Amino acid sequence: MRRLLALPVRLALLLAGLIFAFSLVVAATVLAVVGLLVSLWARLTGRPAPGFAGPVETRARFAQALRRAHTGTRWTRSADGRPRPAADGGVTDVQPRPAAALGDGSRTPPFDRY
Repeated sequence: MRRLLALPVRLALLLAGLIFAFSLVVAATVLAVVGLLVSLWARLTGRPAPGFAGPVETRARFAQALRRAHTGTRWTRSADGRPRPAADGGVTDVQPRPAAALGDGSRTPPFDRY
């Protein structure tokens, strides 16, 4: 029974692999043809051919990502000029409780109530 099912499974996997490889070849061919047409058109019109990739401004992109990651957090500058989070950490929703409210007056909560 296993040998009976092994051949169709292998053929199906082989066919799937061939279809995937063919699709990669077609995609590469389409990109190459488009690139050749763009360069041919640039040569015919006398204009410079544009590249596929544009300029990448790494510092600006990093600064933008850093700003997006830390929205809502207040940042200050340290003595050496590097940015650091503000001293309070931005926590505003915590209400302080006196130590006596914890039970026997110690600094640790009474774990026997949990």
